[in-house]
Amino acid sequence: MSKRQPNFSGEEVELLISEVEKREKILFGRFAPGLSSAVKDAGWVEVAAKVSAVGGVKRTAEEVKKKWQAMKSALKGKAAELNRERMKTGGGPGVEVELTEGEQRVFGLLSKVVVEGIKSGIDSADDMLYKVIGKLSSY
Repeated sequence: MSKRQPNFSGEEVELLISEVEKREKILFGRFAPGLSSAVKDAGWVEVAAKVSAVGGVKRTAEEVKKKWQAMKSALKGKAAELNRERMKTGGGPGVEVELTEGEQRVFGLLSKVVVEGIKSGIDSADDMLYKVIGKLSSY
């Protein structure tokens, strides 16, 4: 059995976010004649190479993709918690949900549907979560 890789360092996470921001259209764009799965895979390999260079740990494309998914999932959990708090009734102070600078950058890369899901019908509060998170990020 092989030993597990060390956790991603803060520097590796920061570089991962930066490299994904640079390649957003390649990594998450719709498939088109010039954008195939091979091109997307090559983009993740480039990201992994950059992250490996800074951290001193050889990271594969699958590892950086998995880390990206975990970061997105954690952020979606925070957004869901914020939404639950917003929907509660009763008095008392609300729970403060703070996003780090990195989380704000990841949030900026996510589509509204990824964070909130697809809603059926028309809801006047559709943009409420984005307005609240926008206010949080302005502090």
